[in-house]
Amino acid sequence: MKCNYISCLIFSPLFIVACATNHKDLPPAPCVSASPVKFSEFLLGGSLNSIEFEVLEGRVSQYAQLASDLGLRGLRIQCHWRLLAPTIDLTKSDAQLISELNWEKCDEAIRQVQEKRIKVILTMGRGYVGSLPIDLKTGEAVNPSTASLGKERYITLQSLIAEAIAKRYKDKGIYLYQLENELNEAGLTTQYGWRAPKGFSAAETPWFDWDFLTNLLKGLSEAVKKADSTAIVTTNFHTDVPELFHDVYYTPNWKEALEAWRSFVDVISLDTYPNYIVSQPTQGNIVGDRVNMARSLACPGQPVMVMETGYPSDSQPLPRGYSETLQKEFIENAFASAYAAGASGFMIFGLKTEETPIVPSSQSGFQFDRNQSDVNDLIAVDGYLNQYSIDADQRTKNRIFLSLIMKQKFLQNRLPWVLKTVEPYWGLVTQAGEKKLAYGTVQQIVEKIYPKYANQFFFPIKTY
Repeated sequence: MKCNYISCLIFSPLFIVACATNHKDLPPAPCVSASPVKFSEFLLGGSLNSIEFEVLEGRVSQYAQLASDLGLRGLRIQCHWRLLAPTIDLTKSDAQLISELNWEKCDEAIRQVQEKRIKVILTMGRGYVGSLPIDLKTGEAVNPSTASLGKERYITLQSLIAEAIAKRYKDKGIYLYQLENELNEAGLTTQYGWRAPKGFSAAETPWFDWDFLTNLLKGLSEAVKKADSTAIVTTNFHTDVPELFHDVYYTPNWKEALEAWRSFVDVISLDTYPNYIVSQPTQGNIVGDRVNMARSLACPGQPVMVMETGYPSDSQPLPRGYSETLQKEFIENAFASAYAAGASGFMIFGLKTEETPIVPSSQSGFQFDRNQSDVNDLIAVDGYLNQYSIDADQRTKNRIFLSLIMKQKFLQNRLPWVLKTVEPYWGLVTQAGEKKLAYGTVQQIVEKIYPKYANQFFFPIKTY
């Protein structure tokens, strides 16, 4: 992929910096010669939708019980840095910091899941603000730009923690380790505060530095394998950001990222939310399309699974038209398409709704001022899309998306409101414990793919 400097000049000087620093052309990584991992049975499960385990409040236990009631086989939970070390003194040596890790919360969370005979998918190495320890000197969460840390030491410490986790839980029945979280779109998440520091280029934030991201993932993978050569590792690729966004910012799209990073993991995982922005028509079929594409880009025989997907709903109408009926329809189609495409697993994001107050309708959806600046942006984007000969319908969708996403004002002020109309409303059960329509849909899926008598553990195995 070549940087389009004409588009950089058209949109704003900001993109000249991004083009110059964010991304180099990526050749596909060679596939390793080792035999691929094989799943002995399809993995249907759920992904915990909270940054913190909140073990003492019983959240993991509630999710494990819910997964068990549904007949799910797996549950993704986390063992991130802040759980092991809520605060950090960066003047201490790396060895001392690792020796002081507190395992109580991670141990308890894993126990609560496994006692329900649910397999643990354990996430490690997350670089989100809420997943990183508080620096005793600054009172803020550390990040790769924190003084006395920096990018290299950040990778070193995250890798040492990953090694310690894999060593502690070796032979303890961890089904799958997920390395980081949607790392391929880490830069974008700085714009709504999930990662820090904020920026649009590698010069402003390490999360837009492709070499840093690659070295981080490589370090985490090697650390786990060093501690446990039989451990199965994956990373989840965010697949929903339009490719033209990456063309403009000169960063890899999800397909390029997958090809570049496929040799670091045993299993390819996908996160896809086709209806994140628009409630209808439901587009569950896109989940299967992404699986098909990923399988064509993965190494021969490398499993591809859906780590996250979902559709929001609530006991009351949500902004932008989301409903329980549409959620049911989405999950039915999303699962059917992924299963038919050859996915090895399907994980539903958020089994229980968090239900926070709904944001005012005046703040929801893609709204922007139709002033001359917006008109100029639309004209520029139209020209860019025409250059790529995109069909008219897709051009209209991307035009609106790009005209907004490329505005710092939108990313910093409007997008968080869009997130708040979606993020708290995943789940098959309301906060009050009421089952949504999609709950029955998932039960029907379980009955179709698993024999009723097969309630035993199953694990992916390596063949040689």
